[in-house]
Amino acid sequence: LAGDITEINTPTYGWGSVEHEGAAVLGNEEETDAQLRERQTISTANPSQTMLAGTKGAIAALKNVSRYAVYENDTNTAEVTSDNPHGLPAHSVTCVVEGGTNEDVAEAIFLHKGIGCYTHGDVVVEYTDQNDYINRIRFFRPDYKDIFVKVVIKKYTGYISTMTSKVREAVYEYLAALTIGSDVSASVLSNIITACNPSLTKPIFGIKDLKIGLSKESLAAQDITVGFKEIPNPSYANIEVTLE
Repeated sequence: LAGDITEINTPTYGWGSVEHEGAAVLGNEEETDAQLRERQTISTANPSQTMLAGTKGAIAALKNVSRYAVYENDTNTAEVTSDNPHGLPAHSVTCVVEGGTNEDVAEAIFLHKGIGCYTHGDVVVEYTDQNDYINRIRFFRPDYKDIFVKVVIKKYTGYISTMTSKVREAVYEYLAALTIGSDVSASVLSNIITACNPSLTKPIFGIKDLKIGLSKESLAAQDITVGFKEIPNPSYANIEVTLE
């Protein structure tokens, strides 16, 4: 956390002190075996899938793509309906992609979308096909929505001080694992926090209060609705865990 680094381990001429002003951000494994198998399952199944599934698989197989979402509106209207809940353009495919180059993403969409299908998005890439025809391919990059969380935990018999940091880390990991367009669920978050207890039969702490919001001022016991091209953006600075 900010201020944790206060000593210079290797004396260096001219250095008198050190101060760590910002909190570090935990890194992730480049790719776990489970993630690789999931991505490989999608990509190898492309030939036997629909065009929409093939588009998803092609995007998933791209280098450095971490998260993605693909939506289709096969109706004749852009109005919000049960078949078109996000109000996307008629007869369109909408791709929201985190990571990868614009050129690679555009090529994957072009090669797998249906004939005459409109591509929707605010990133526009001109892709030249084998006939030297220039195609305009559109897609979205995700918008990151800051999430604020405040947890008040009540100590029970046997409580240990490390639980505060464990709860904070669990909240962060939950938010970081959410996919594009995934809402933030207060009930799921409550279960994740409760699971930090070493034993659920003999818990050493309980949740007295849990509030989430898009700002400190809007904290409430509520779910957070996330748009189709948004990703919850976790930050340790926005996660507060206090004891009672």
